[in-house]
Amino acid sequence: MRDFVNIPVSIVLGVILGAVTGYGLYLFFETAYARKHCVRNSMKVIIVLGFSFLLAAVEGWLEEKISVSGLLAVVAMACVIAYLPKATVQAAIGSVPLAAGLSCGKIVLSVAVLAIIITAPLGAIGMDAAYQRLLEKEN
Repeated sequence: MRDFVNIPVSIVLGVILGAVTGYGLYLFFETAYARKHCVRNSMKVIIVLGFSFLLAAVEGWLEEKISVSGLLAVVAMACVIAYLPKATVQAAIGSVPLAAGLSCGKIVLSVAVLAIIITAPLGAIGMDAAYQRLLEKEN
């Protein structure tokens, strides 16, 4: 029973940890840009990859104490509100198993369509609610 309860705890903590880390990196890069410190794109990639490896390692460090999904933390860190409504991955691979004649093809296609139906409105609502706070108009 304890293992079953740890699954949603792991998911929630992983998403929260990744979102907080992603927001922290966003603030770091924006503050550096605002203060006219040029952080090269190659350096940004190295920093983001370093934090990704760190988040994956946190899962192992906290394994005995609390369940955290390091992979979900990395994914949540990489997710941005603007990526939600695109659903390009679901649209691209959703029909492949069906076209290949696999028995699970209809289920995979149904789940892909459901993911698009759920994430597209959420992404649109999220972008509409967040664009004024996150974007500045340049003169």
